Amino acid sequence: MEANVQSATNKAINYKQNFLWFTFGRTITVMGTSVFDFVLSLYVLDLTGSVAAFSMILSLSIFPQAMVNIFGSVFVDKYDKKRIMIFAEVTSTLISILFMFLFIGGFKSVVAIAILVILLNALQSFFWLAGNASIPNIVGKDNVAKANSSLEGIWAIVNILGPVIGAVVYTKVGMDFIFLTTSIAFVIGALTVTLISFEKKEENRELNEGTYWENMKVVYTYLNSQKILKLLLIVAVLINFIYNPLLFLVLPYITYEIVKVSAEQLSYIRAAAAIGTILGALYVFRLKSGDVMFKRFFILLQMQAVLIMLWAFPSLPIFNDASALFITIIFVIVLITISTLNTVQNIPILGYFQLKIPEEIRARVFGVLKSALLLSTPIGIWIYGLFLQYIPWTYVVVTSGLIIFTLCLILGRNQIFTNFVKNVDKE
Repeated sequence: MEANVQSATNKAINYKQNFLWFTFGRTITVMGTSVFDFVLSLYVLDLTGSVAAFSMILSLSIFPQAMVNIFGSVFVDKYDKKRIMIFAEVTSTLISILFMFLFIGGFKSVVAIAILVILLNALQSFFWLAGNASIPNIVGKDNVAKANSSLEGIWAIVNILGPVIGAVVYTKVGMDFIFLTTSIAFVIGALTVTLISFEKKEENRELNEGTYWENMKVVYTYLNSQKILKLLLIVAVLINFIYNPLLFLVLPYITYEIVKVSAEQLSYIRAAAAIGTILGALYVFRLKSGDVMFKRFFILLQMQAVLIMLWAFPSLPIFNDASALFITIIFVIVLITISTLNTVQNIPILGYFQLKIPEEIRARVFGVLKSALLLSTPIGIWIYGLFLQYIPWTYVVVTSGLIIFTLCLILGRNQIFTNFVKNVDKE
């Protein structure tokens, strides 16, 4: 009888309405925080005139996210995810308002900004942990791929519009107004979560019993038992370790320092990656199922590796007299293609594991994954910075592409992956 009541309740959930509220709320909140982050970075530079202070603020935005994903995931798995999401948005609102009054009162220091960055990034990480773990419960298992592609598209659009809006707003209004609009964005985010109905599923309490460390041990035991998940986690960390430093460090170095494109042209190249994400998300959104992309996971990565090696094209003699604009256009085309392939490759995999990982440990598993990805990026950037000091940039680019290509060539024939693809076909 209880099972029938549960089933009837789940059927009554309007997944389409949930989907609209969730994406609307995320759009408003993410846009608000994107504008806020960009304006805050400009404010720090204006306040201190120090690149060191600026880099410190950037690093402080990464480590709270990593810590929450590692240590907060047990908390998210144990408690009501809807309440956690609302708590994160409401508390972010209160903190934003508090700092608004502090800034109005003249308390403007790098220390205050550092505390603000740590608190907001930690709270938003709790929101994203709970949100990602709840996607199947919010939109239903048939709409997971569409929800993930919509969120990817939102992030991409924000990456384009956020800095543009932030630059305009920063010159027209003060920081107090920025704090106010960011607070309103958090409030809207909280209100939209209250309007969402979460599908309740039968829980496996054994996965949530015990001490904190016993709960974390459950995750690593699960990862060891899921060979394909462990394989893809290792691949994701390795690719992230190589690709993000190429995108955030090597690409600006090649285009801005070597080719001498303008700052405006560099912004077009960076925006191209976001445009590619939107195109890839739209493609996945139109698919009935992302399963077909699993078979092409390593093939899509190999194609991206070849395109990365093409970044060395400015060093070819034929491009010695090419204009900066022509070089920019080529890089824009290459970046759009890479980002499209990357999005088409990643979204189906994310959706598959959101459905397959037990709900009781889903946040913990994604927390481990996100932490590994977050921590690999600054380490990779530091190492690539050393490479560029002592190794010609063309060697760095071509070798990076070759490593990715060879890795995919080997792992694409791995028995774990081939068996995984066969099982997906049977499902």
